[in-house]
Amino acid sequence: MKNRKTKLRIPYENTEYVLEFTPDSLKQMERNGFNFSKMNDYILTAPEELFYGAFIANHKRVPQATRKEIWDSISDQNADGDYLTDIIGEMISEAITELNSHQGNVTWSVER
Repeated sequence: MKNRKTKLRIPYENTEYVLEFTPDSLKQMERNGFNFSKMNDYILTAPEELFYGAFIANHKRVPQATRKEIWDSISDQNADGDYLTDIIGEMISEAITELNSHQGNVTWSVER
């Protein structure tokens, strides 16, 4: 059975956005210029950029202006006491783990 992935569900203006990260969405963010190795250097801007990136998997056609409106309107803590930045971090970690777990059925060997 596959592990369940953490997702953010955000109702906003008659639409429910389901935000998540996948290996492909992380790759797309990197191709678009996001540098994951420098996230800690940009503690003021990285959370917002990651939030925008979480739209790629399911809502890539949502305009950047709408993403910003949602970011500017969203609370940093939900009713259960979860912090938005912690959940985004959890989502990224899960996608990276998925990216690094190659479960293919093609075997390989090394010849020396």
